[in-house]
Amino acid sequence: MRDEIQKILKIVGIIIFFSLVLLYVGYRVAPLLRGPIITITYPPSGIAVDEPMLEVTGITKKTTKLTMNSREITIDDEGKFIDRLLLVPGYNILVVDATDKFGKSRQRVLEVIFTRPAVLPPPSQRFFEPPITEIDPDALMEPEALMEFNESQETEQTIN
Repeated sequence: MRDEIQKILKIVGIIIFFSLVLLYVGYRVAPLLRGPIITITYPPSGIAVDEPMLEVTGITKKTTKLTMNSREITIDDEGKFIDRLLLVPGYNILVVDATDKFGKSRQRVLEVIFTRPAVLPPPSQRFFEPPITEIDPDALMEPEALMEFNESQETEQTIN
């Protein structure tokens, strides 16, 4: 009877040992099978912005190649990435694709809406400002100077 109990305990011990080994191997291999991990920290999907230049930031793990809309992005040693993207007015779709060393890939899709600002930018930020013509008040009293000023205004209006 004692021999039978020892055999049963031996078999149970072997089963427990191999079960623990299998659990440990599964624990170590599972992350490799899952593929890369992408976390977009900014912008959140569905955001509406009023600036045409958008900075996309995030963190990735177990990634050897990272692309956004088929354009490769550099990743630092910690897995962080920053990329700037010029948006078109309206609805924009950004596809971030990460690939690991085994060829497994994962995608994140961001939807961003670019709304043009309703107010004109201040004059210092405009591309074209009309020239300011200074007038000497004393010269306005003379009819010849007034005629020259009117002629210059007419030529500027025809050019514009």
